[in-house]
Amino acid sequence: MSVILATTIISSGSFVGVLTLSLSQKFLSKILMSLVSLSAGTMLAAALLHLLPESVSTLGSTLPFELTLLSFIGFFMLERFLHWRHCHDKDHLTKHTMGTMNLVADAIHNFLD
Repeated sequence: MSVILATTIISSGSFVGVLTLSLSQKFLSKILMSLVSLSAGTMLAAALLHLLPESVSTLGSTLPFELTLLSFIGFFMLERFLHWRHCHDKDHLTKHTMGTMNLVADAIHNFLD
């Protein structure tokens, strides 16, 4: 019974996003970057503090740390290459969105899951 209760409590946490629908656009734009930073930090902390040490102890090598570092560098360079928008022209007001790339990446991610 405790497993069902714990699963229900944890799953209900995903419905917190529905509460953002009642927030004003101005307030939401203020807190959005903080919320994204919190979620990214939580995922990185879980990976770096729990999963990597476990994989090192299981494999008996430092290969997971090396692959993680290479992945950080590779994805940083990929993001810089794909999202390179540098302009000094004051009249250049075109916004370059990355919605299509985000949609394709999310579709690939969901397919692989």
